[in-house]
Amino acid sequence: MSQEPQIDNISARVKHIVKYREVVNYGSRFGLIVMTRDGRFLEVNHTILEDTGMSLDDLVDKYVVEMPWWSHSLETHHQIREVMERAMRGETVRFDIRVFPRPDFYRDVDVTIMPFLDSTRQGEYLIWTGFDVTERKRLEDEKHFLIDAIPTIIWTARPDGFVDYLNKQWSNYTLTSIEQSRGDGWSECVHPDDRQKALANWYRMVHTGEPGENEYRLRNGITGEYRWFLVYTIPIRDTEGNIAGWCGTCTDNHDKKMTEVALRVRELQFRTLFDANIIGIGITDIYGHVWEANDAYLQMLGSTREDMNRGEVRWDQLTPPEYLERDEKAIQELRESGTCHPYEKEYQRPDGKRVPVVVGTALFDKESGKTISFIVDITARKELEKRKDEFISLASHELKTPITSLKMLIQFLRRRVQREGDKRTNYDLIRMELQVDALKRLIDDLLNVSKIQMGLFSYEDEILDPDKVLHETIEILQPMLSDHMLILHGHLHHVLVCDQQRFTQVVTNLVTNAVKYSPEAHEVDIFLSESERWVCIKVCDHGVGIPAPQREKIFERFNRGAYGTSEKAFPGLGMGLYITYEIVTHYHGSITVESEEGKGSTFTVYFPFAQQT
Repeated sequence: MSQEPQIDNISARVKHIVKYREVVNYGSRFGLIVMTRDGRFLEVNHTILEDTGMSLDDLVDKYVVEMPWWSHSLETHHQIREVMERAMRGETVRFDIRVFPRPDFYRDVDVTIMPFLDSTRQGEYLIWTGFDVTERKRLEDEKHFLIDAIPTIIWTARPDGFVDYLNKQWSNYTLTSIEQSRGDGWSECVHPDDRQKALANWYRMVHTGEPGENEYRLRNGITGEYRWFLVYTIPIRDTEGNIAGWCGTCTDNHDKKMTEVALRVRELQFRTLFDANIIGIGITDIYGHVWEANDAYLQMLGSTREDMNRGEVRWDQLTPPEYLERDEKAIQELRESGTCHPYEKEYQRPDGKRVPVVVGTALFDKESGKTISFIVDITARKELEKRKDEFISLASHELKTPITSLKMLIQFLRRRVQREGDKRTNYDLIRMELQVDALKRLIDDLLNVSKIQMGLFSYEDEILDPDKVLHETIEILQPMLSDHMLILHGHLHHVLVCDQQRFTQVVTNLVTNAVKYSPEAHEVDIFLSESERWVCIKVCDHGVGIPAPQREKIFERFNRGAYGTSEKAFPGLGMGLYITYEIVTHYHGSITVESEEGKGSTFTVYFPFAQQT
């Protein structure tokens, strides 16, 4: 009974708040509660009454912490008790909470509890304001769900640099919660030697608004060890260019970092190999300088140690122009992974002589771009390949003469047998002629491959009607490929400038290849189309398909592409697609393949058509 006068007195002192009840109730979109200093309801606005389905009389004099709105979770219930106690001690508290005004729905609310203090600085009464942020929370949860699904550590921050979210990969690695890591709390997981630098770099980016990279060590919460991470940070800007937040990733690059350190630690061991001059070894950089090199390296570049000491030896200036693009690709690999796969190129020495080499490089100092490079002279191997190609070319020429003569004799015998009416002998001669044709095509392919390798593959360009040539080629091929129906779709209207024989080779190789690799199918589709610049030819089979690892290699020389059940399933030497690729790229066209195992392959060729004048 002694509490009632107190409530009445407090109610009188809050009349200046509730006298605008109509405005508070119906003109606002937030919940408002006026409470006694010990947490009992005095006044509630219409928003809360509407959500809960309760009346003001139902609530007045009830304790806020005892309401069923937060009884769904013990943690939430404890949170309400804790913040109410803080507010009763005179502290203004702001927090987010999920409430269930009714059992069938919830709201996420951004709450502020502000005490009105008496002369002793104690809470005289409390004002609760709650803004509905359910939709915002839902969108944030969706965003966080997506971020949590990414296997890399990802974090976000407010425009002022306050880190407000880290995904579950952070918690899994550091064993710290989001709440512990918010603000600058994440820095507690950084190695003590790196912490000050990490914070300084972060707030420098916040101040300048520029993206950046940083490296520091993070503690593994399970093992306690520290591992190096590469941290990449970018600002998120709104449509007006203002920074609306920050996003960053932390990628474990510990192994790479340790490799770089190990390279420096093993420098003395490396020096032994360096001085042995078994292969060319040099300390270079990605910008073209040669800082140090052994005698074998300098000899291949045609330079002296004095030239190097004067800074006059540059590997980029000794590289012929046609290899610069491949060098750029290697530099990109170095920047991304610290190493590049060995590749072939040439160096042109000051005396004009070209030296073919294999080059391999490892990046050991990212800041300066310095690398350790090795080069191996492959002149002897290239000479051997040249002699092999010359032998193939010579052998092909030598074989063509007797094959041509044999074919002529078979054709002569066939005509005579046909006149005399010996059907059995005529059938056998036809079979012999088909085998001779196959042998002739094989020899022609060998000869073409050797010509390509020696740079002697010739072209006799002319104005060509590709539609006419395609139809004629299919008519010739159809009787030879009688187990499959060759179906031509569409027409072409533009002309090309190219060698008719080479164009026919492309079509023939693709169609016969499609037939060979679809033994169980009975159709091959050829689609013709045009765009503003290109004539497009698609050859689609319904055969065995090509395994993904093989697709990047099918245009290589002598790659048979035996994707079937055995090497014997698809005979051949793997030259047709190699020759096709050479012809198409010669005319600045392109050739691509799409394939799925067991469903077939589609080869697409683009030829640029001749411009009309």
